[in-house]
Amino acid sequence: MRDKFVFSAGNEASGLEIWVSNGTEAGTALLKDINPGPESSVSLFFTKIGDKVVFQANDGTAGYELWVTDGTEAGTVLLKDINPGNGSSTPYGFTEYNNRLYFQADNGTDGIELWVTDGTPAGTTVVKYSTTLEGGSSPRNFAVSNNLLYFRADDQRGDEIWVSDGTEAGTVSLKT
Repeated sequence: MRDKFVFSAGNEASGLEIWVSNGTEAGTALLKDINPGPESSVSLFFTKIGDKVVFQANDGTAGYELWVTDGTEAGTVLLKDINPGNGSSTPYGFTEYNNRLYFQADNGTDGIELWVTDGTPAGTTVVKYSTTLEGGSSPRNFAVSNNLLYFRADDQRGDEIWVSDGTEAGTVSLKT
């Protein structure tokens, strides 16, 4: 996707969907009608990872889930249905760290927790379940510094600063 970018735009026929452009009028078009017809997929939070872009969208069946595109219609697919069925995982806060994207998502069982993707289904997993709180630890406000990922989360002691090296064992509260 070196010579193209993706964005959200809408029209009456397809609603708010993912579009692609090379910066010219002729090279700007609807990339894919993810939620077919006039209903919108509300594609949001486009974030580059390698030669792909990851984003949140709703296809009208799986809810708001994690999608990926390589800039082609055929290569624009549901990456992972994190909250299976029609529930939404609502992935949010995409932050690049060590060639992966870290974000919050809700699998429908454990609440909102820290997830990671390398842009493939097999490489999209929860990093750590940080609490037994109903609703999850709600990781947010991600930042990368000194080759570590920092974020805010609630682990039953209230909001704390957490740090992660990208592994479950290396994801801990910074100060208890």
